[in-house]
Amino acid sequence: MRTNNETISAATALAPGADYSTDVSITASIFPDERSHIENNSYGAGGDGNAFLFVPLIDGTARSTAARVAKLLAAYLRHPLTGLRALNPIGWSRRTIVLTTMQTAETSLTLRLRRRRLGRGSVMDTALGAGTPPSSFLPLAQEAARMAATRMGGYAQSSILDLRGVPTTAHFIGGAVIGADPSSGVVDDRLRAFGYENLLICDGSVMPTNPGVNPSLTITALAEHAMSHIPARLTRRRENDVSE
Repeated sequence: MRTNNETISAATALAPGADYSTDVSITASIFPDERSHIENNSYGAGGDGNAFLFVPLIDGTARSTAARVAKLLAAYLRHPLTGLRALNPIGWSRRTIVLTTMQTAETSLTLRLRRRRLGRGSVMDTALGAGTPPSSFLPLAQEAARMAATRMGGYAQSSILDLRGVPTTAHFIGGAVIGADPSSGVVDDRLRAFGYENLLICDGSVMPTNPGVNPSLTITALAEHAMSHIPARLTRRRENDVSE
């Protein structure tokens, strides 16, 4: 499996009347360098529950979870009013822009089944793959969040998972990639699953590499490519009529 080697940060305006929820999400993006891409996102006015997924910007240079938590608590003490506002989810979604920073770095994960610690059954889990693991801290993402917060008159935020040094992603891709045969992939160049009749896989799992950008248009193009090789039902009916 692959991700876009990305991290998710946010900037929240302090002004109660600020409202960024009326824009269409992902309306603009920038390429700050040759390997990085940053998109802006909004959750809309009804997304206040997402506030609990973020904390004031964490110093990602700290090497341990304890050190990152200590730095976060210190930030609350230095700016108690901002910290209290950050704990209040009401109106957060309207006042917040979420930034997704992606890079073209080749990273990988392994998807596996793991036994539940409590109860029966298993859950799907990720583990480090054979290659380079995704980054849990991107200085560029923190810089972008700080700049956005300054422009908005607010404060910058990190994903709460950054406290544990766990990378986050909105684009989980790969795992059923295109190949020449079953030894090198799961689907062929028309996205037909090897060994199965009339089974096509048309989502991000077929992507063999990390594009470093939102993969939605690539996935759409792949799906359209797969559909273009399926004969139209009306055409098949006409051919049958002629043969009869």
